[in-house]
Amino acid sequence: MDNNNPKIINMRSSFFTGPVSIGAVFVLGIIFIIFDMKQLAAFAFILAAISLISWRWALVSLKCVSFRAESSKTRMFPDETFTISMTAENRKNLPLVWLDAVIPLEYNCAVMPVDEMDVYKPDGLTKADDELPRCPMLRERFAFIMPWQKINIDVEMKAVRRGIYTLDKLRLYSGDGFGLAQAGMTVAEAERVFAVYPRRVNIKADMFLRSQWMSTGRSKGYMEDQTLIRGSRDYQPTDSWKRINWRMAARGLPLTVNLPDMILPQSSLFIVDGESFNGIRHAGAAEAGAAEAGADLSGGVWDSAVRPDDEGFELMLSILASIIIRLDQAGLGLSLSLPDSMRSRSVTYLNDTPVSEMLVALSAYERILYVRGMDSDETPADTGSGKVVITDSNSISSFRPLSVYDAGAVYGACESAGKVYFLTKSVSTADNPIINRLNNSSLVVMTMDDLTSEETGRYNGQIVPLKSLLRR
Repeated sequence: MDNNNPKIINMRSSFFTGPVSIGAVFVLGIIFIIFDMKQLAAFAFILAAISLISWRWALVSLKCVSFRAESSKTRMFPDETFTISMTAENRKNLPLVWLDAVIPLEYNCAVMPVDEMDVYKPDGLTKADDELPRCPMLRERFAFIMPWQKINIDVEMKAVRRGIYTLDKLRLYSGDGFGLAQAGMTVAEAERVFAVYPRRVNIKADMFLRSQWMSTGRSKGYMEDQTLIRGSRDYQPTDSWKRINWRMAARGLPLTVNLPDMILPQSSLFIVDGESFNGIRHAGAAEAGAAEAGADLSGGVWDSAVRPDDEGFELMLSILASIIIRLDQAGLGLSLSLPDSMRSRSVTYLNDTPVSEMLVALSAYERILYVRGMDSDETPADTGSGKVVITDSNSISSFRPLSVYDAGAVYGACESAGKVYFLTKSVSTADNPIINRLNNSSLVVMTMDDLTSEETGRYNGQIVPLKSLLRR
């Protein structure tokens, strides 16, 4: 960012700083002169002059200021650290007494400063802060930037939880040297998106590798079909003896090797049932009205039978991310299907999608928030803000959060998949319409909850507890 004429967001000034206050003090000085109160008049004029200087100083303080914020990396796993490098340059002939760079760190932010001293909570520091969310913020101060001087500050950051963080609300604040006025402005540069992947866990991936045991390593699941020969060529010393056409050799002909066709017999498709981990919250009439308006309700009472399992949801994503990484390291193909979420509609990633893109999708995936209202209508209502208001208060079981998929894309991916893994909270929540049309022989239901003796026989016994994949 390099602004010669910055757009000031808002101004904050003391009681005596500003056009109205300066004018009032100046008029008061004239009144003192009329009544021959010279000392008070002199004080009023001096105060008006200082206020005018402070006000104009704050207005021009951010002119010709160049600012850059760069990160050492934008893709990472939890507990990894990275550096945000902030560079401020004063490109004018007047010194810049102070400059604050402020970055909001919203609730449950995926990244935080390593040094807690860099974090502060706003308390009406500036009027411009009113346009920022009331949340902890990262603030770095550049002090005494001389004319045409450049100062760099490195901030050590740490990934603390899965999620997406967008650096799009960086603000700069500066003002006069008397501390009477200050101005703020937005840094106009491209957004930077930080993705914190699900936490990696130590897993046992044998069952996934066995289903593709005939696949050649680093071949993305492709294998050679020895029954389909697409041609032959002359033998070379580096060729395997298994590929030699021994029938031709037995006839005394020159050695040749067969070139079998390549097929993709056993790729894996993972379908995430995120909404099975959701819950329904009881709210009063006033809270229901706030929910319909798009407000984020953090209180309320949850029924124990439908309370959200946030911990289980995060563990499921961690196990899935670890499986994806393990299969990619083995060079085996996989696909991923996610349902509708608060951020986007349902999406399916096929075999040719880079694994990094799948991990970013898992980082961004957020379950839809369901809020129970107090009306008698039984139809869930979409508020347009990623929240669904459930207005039936008579029975909790009348509506169960259900993952919604792009059926065409999911079934298309199933056709080329040797195994389909449906990840859900429990066997009871696995009753999703998307899997009713799947071939039971290729379907494996993976649950976060432990199985009961009655549940082990369902889905032809192909039910695997996700926790059983963890290495102790």
